[in-house]
Amino acid sequence: MARKGLPKSIIKKYGISKKAWAVFRGQKSKGSTPRPKKARKVKKVARRRYSRKRSRRSGGMTVPLAVVGGLGAGLARPIKTYIDTGDLQLAAWQLVEGYTGYYVGEGNWDMKRLQYGLVPLVAGALVHKFVGGSPLNVNRILAAAKVPFIRI
Repeated sequence: MARKGLPKSIIKKYGISKKAWAVFRGQKSKGSTPRPKKARKVKKVARRRYSRKRSRRSGGMTVPLAVVGGLGAGLARPIKTYIDTGDLQLAAWQLVEGYTGYYVGEGNWDMKRLQYGLVPLVAGALVHKFVGGSPLNVNRILAAAKVPFIRI
């Protein structure tokens, strides 16, 4: 009875694969030795055209008005003090007082002092987040209208 299948020596060397069957049958694997140049045919390969990934250009630098307005409200009091009195140390203390609530001159903390700096800044950031962002998308409308620099 004739034995069917690959010999163990070929399985040991190549495993059960197309290459093993090609060796067993006495064939050479594809592409191992090319045909003579005269007999070789050149195939034209059709290139697939993939759609290009479109990228959006950044609009450049924009200024978030709500955040800058909140920051400006916090800086207005120390700047006015410095212009009126010329005292840089008092203006710096008022700046620290507005954003931290701690007044260096007296050495105590009060939450009411935050209304001059931190509260306007947080309010501006929240306006920027909710009005300029997802619910109303005012910033997208401004960008579509090609308004330069300004974002809410």
